[in-house]
Amino acid sequence: MRRPTHFTPKKQATVLGHIAEGWTVRAAAQAVGIDRHTVYDHLHADPAFKAAYDEALEAGTEFLEQVARQRAIETSDVLLIFLLKARRPGVYREYHRHELAAAADAPLTITVTFDDPRGLDDGDP
Repeated sequence: MRRPTHFTPKKQATVLGHIAEGWTVRAAAQAVGIDRHTVYDHLHADPAFKAAYDEALEAGTEFLEQVARQRAIETSDVLLIFLLKARRPGVYREYHRHELAAAADAPLTITVTFDDPRGLDDGDP
C-alpha cells in the first residue's frame, strides 16, 4: 500500500543532509514531518535518490567515525580498543577456537584455545 507523501525535493535534500550528519532515517524523516517509511519507499522507487542517499550515508558514517575517534582519544579506552581492532584486526583482534567433543558414553568435553596467528602465544591456554 502506497503511503501518501509530501516528500518534496526540498524535504529530500534536508533528509539527505541530516543523514550526512549521522542522523538516523527516523530522526531525519521526523525533522521534515514525514514517516520514515516514505524515505524507504523513495529509496526503492527512485534510483537517483538512492544514489544520493548512499553518498549521504557514507558521509554520515565517516562523520560518526571521526567523532568516535576523537572521543576514544580524549575519554574512552574501550572505544579506542574497538577502533584499533577494526583498523588493524591482525594486530589487535582476539582469536578464539572452540572445540566440542563427546564420546557415546562420556560427558561433553569443551576445549577453548586462544590462538594468536602472529605467533605471539605464550603457550598458556
